[in-house]
Amino acid sequence: MREMIEEKLKDIIISVCSKQVNRDEITDNTSLIYDLKMDSVSFVGLLVEVEEQFAIEIVDGYTAIDNMTNFQSLVGYIIRKKEG
Repeated sequence: MREMIEEKLKDIIISVCSKQVNRDEITDNTSLIYDLKMDSVSFVGLLVEVEEQFAIEIVDGYTAIDNMTNFQSLVGYIIRKKEG
């Protein structure tokens, strides 16, 4: 399940990111804000797409940038929400 979520999340990031992103640039420690230069509009777009594509609801308190420091933290969040 983790690998499927990672691949789908990479596709979402590539589609919403204002910076041209290569799939190989996205690693476990990739910062969504600093490494990918994701602005606030792109970040909100990412959250909306994640909710739609994974059929989950992202709780407002979790959306703080501090809680989504990198790609892997978002993958972990999605897995926890899917497992219920």
